[in-house]
Amino acid sequence: MITVVFEDKKISQMDYTYNLVDVSKCSETLVDIHLMGDIHDFWFTYVANETIINGVLQTSADMIIETLTNG
Repeated sequence: MITVVFEDKKISQMDYTYNLVDVSKCSETLVDIHLMGDIHDFWFTYVANETIINGVLQTSADMIIETLTNG
């Protein structure tokens, strides 16, 4: 389970804050997230029913995408 805070196109997870660059749906339960920090540029995968964003359990890939693109 991963818990993140999303605010103003920034994602805070595991004691770091990253800029959200891109979101890509891989399946009904998987979403690839492109993050960029000061020196890091990488992709991370969020899994439905395993990802909590701003205190809300994300139950589908579509929900994750909606949260990260409309938040």
